[in-house]
This record gives sequence, C-alpha cells and structure tokens, in this order.
Amino acid sequence: EMLEDEFVMFHQALEDKNPEREMMRTQSVVLSGTGEKAADAFGFVKFQRSLTFILATLLAKGDLESLLSYIEAKVSTDDSMDSKLGVIEVKDIKSFLQTMGKHTSMAANGCLASINQQDNAQAYDNYSYEYTLLKPFTQADGGNNELDSSTRSVRLSKKAKAAREMMALSSSERVPRKRRSKANVYV
Repeated sequence: EMLEDEFVMFHQALEDKNPEREMMRTQSVVLSGTGEKAADAFGFVKFQRSLTFILATLLAKGDLESLLSYIEAKVSTDDSMDSKLGVIEVKDIKSFLQTMGKHTSMAANGCLASINQQDNAQAYDNYSYEYTLLKPFTQADGGNNELDSSTRSVRLSKKAKAAREMMALSSSERVPRKRRSKANVYV
C-alpha cells in the first residue's frame, strides 16, 4: 500500500527517467558574503552596547546632557540626517568627545580612550550609533529611589526591597497568612 503512495510513485518515475541519478541532498544556496555581513552586524551590536556603557558610566550627567544636545543640534541642522531615526555616526561622537576633552571635561578623554580600545573601533567609525539609547541616563530618578553619589548607583526603596524578598519566597510562602488559613479550611 505504501508503494502506491503519490510520493513514492513520483520518485520512482524520476528514477525511471534518469537511472544514473542517486538519491542525494539538494545543495543549499549560499549567498556570498552573508556570513561576514552577519558577523559585522553582530560585532557592531556589541560595540554599540560597549559605547553606550562607556558614555553612561564615565561621563557625568551634565557632560552626557551636553553630548546629547550637541548631537541633536547637529542632526537637526544637517539636511542629510533624519532626526526621526535618532542616529549619528560614531566618528562624530568621537570628534565631539575630543573637543570636550580639550575644553571642558577630562572624563571625555577617558571615554575616547576606552572607545578606541574596543575591538574594531576604527572599523565602526562610519556606522550609525543610536544616540537615543543615552537619553534614559540623563533623566532624573523618579520614585523613592535615592542616588548614591559616591557610587552613582541607586539605593532600593522599601517597596522594591519587599518585592525582591517576596520573589525569593516560594509560591506557597507568598500567600498572605489570612488567605492561607482559609485555604486550609477548604482542603
């Protein structure tokens, strides 16, 4: 019964037409350069994360705001750039950091040195960096969190600490005492 199946009959007919043909896999189509392009794109994603981390941690909030205002001014005045995209070339960020380092901020020099130490930093000079990733680092802290100026980290509020402790508990321990006692009555 299986030999009369449409799939089997199709392949038998092909074999009858070309008896020399052996069953083999179809060769996959590989487009030249796709692997290299994918590796470059992945490398730039890692570089962009590093760049964001470096800028957000080494620059003071005021310097970061200054950098963002420079970028936004450059994007809005340059007709070849679209401000809706929120991107600027990496080399433009480097040049502004170099200018900042000469005039106002010593931390900008450290940023520039750290950026240039990243893998393939010069290769990514013409890539578009998404500068909107820096905006959350310039906003004021909301809620009850207090900024620890010595480490530039956020202390957790009482609610956040309670939520973390609650997540550490098992599901049966998270149930409030009153509800647990009622649940025991029904069991």
